[in-house]
Amino acid sequence: MLKIFLEQKLAILGFFGICLLGFGAWKLKGAMYHEAVILDLFSTLQSSGLCLGSAVATSSGTTLALMLTLVGLVRRMDKDVDREMYQTVALVSKTSAVCLVASIILLLTLTLPVSEFDGV
Repeated sequence: MLKIFLEQKLAILGFFGICLLGFGAWKLKGAMYHEAVILDLFSTLQSSGLCLGSAVATSSGTTLALMLTLVGLVRRMDKDVDREMYQTVALVSKTSAVCLVASIILLLTLTLPVSEFDGV
């Protein structure tokens, strides 16, 4: 498994670059916008975020189902499959599971009401 991660250095660097870019955007957004503007921005982006979250959840679930089907077919057809193929399937499945959990968290976060609760 570690061998696969070491071969994917560019993908790992890209991941950390995107995380750094997202953190920088989050910091800039807090410095440039006031709270009321951020609430308006969040409510505007809420519907597109819900579409994105549901699309990622659907694709992750489909990918997991296809990986299980692939493993079942390979076991029935050929007993001499190398270990690297199973490690690659396991890596894709783990990535898909992480995406599924992240999309569910995104959907749960975006369904929270966006308003001020001063009188509560």
